[in-house]
Amino acid sequence: MRTVRVAPPNSMLLISDPNRGVGPGFIENELILSTPSRITCGCMMSDDGDTEVTLGPAAEVDPGALPIFDAKLETPSHRVDV
Repeated sequence: MRTVRVAPPNSMLLISDPNRGVGPGFIENELILSTPSRITCGCMMSDDGDTEVTLGPAAEVDPGALPIFDAKLETPSHRVDV
């Protein structure tokens, strides 16, 4: 499990293997979109502060409620970039 705090200026997180993968198409009013190789997630505006992101196996990451998003991500290099 790993947690990072980020404040992206465009209010969008891209989560993928460092080789980037293929991103999902845009769907209006959807904050989280995904393909097997990339997840895009809308987040707080950078002016409003950091967004905390925790990634890890389901057994290790327990948000205390049902998760908003739960899926596997292809990571051929066994690494993840946020």
